[in-house]
Amino acid sequence: IKSTYIPTIILGDGTFLVARQIQTPDLVGFPLHVMDRQGHIVRSFGADVPQYRDDQKLQFERVAGVGRAGTIWVAAPGRYEFERWDPIRGTRLQTLPVKSSWFMPSSRMARLSERPNSLVLSLWEKDGVLWVLSRTADALWKPSEHRAGDRPHDDAEYDRTLDWVLEAIDPASAAVIAHRRFGTAMWPAPPAYVV
Repeated sequence: IKSTYIPTIILGDGTFLVARQIQTPDLVGFPLHVMDRQGHIVRSFGADVPQYRDDQKLQFERVAGVGRAGTIWVAAPGRYEFERWDPIRGTRLQTLPVKSSWFMPSSRMARLSERPNSLVLSLWEKDGVLWVLSRTADALWKPSEHRAGDRPHDDAEYDRTLDWVLEAIDPASAAVIAHRRFGTAMWPAPPAYVV
């Protein structure tokens, strides 16, 4: 593929899903795009009304993962609400708002001195269950003792600042059927195929 856009998912028909805002006049506001093997965008979708605000990226960007029967699941990183889409037709099939006491919605990234955002990092469907990996402020979060600015990455401080939450959600009822919180970093999986 010759393209400036990195595929998120390889779709079953050999095309690729790109989950990102493309800031050109004809595509901006659509968070999802299907790209052919030559790297051309053939379809853009993911919003009833295309809109984008640079100051609210966590509401307008999308995280995407594999669903059942050729579908995809998507979420805005700053919202705990999930949508199932048919990427071939570009149609929304389902909206799944999930109630959560720990996920705090946000529209922008927190500053280093602020409480960290809750963010959806990865999602996928397996055996009829929607799995969601997110990160949020550590249960015992307190502001860093270090000044904001450039400093080397410190694994221990990172783990003291953030927790990772894995939840299993029933797509039919939006009920959380399993929940586990981790105190050490969990990293999302690489792109996958739609079967």
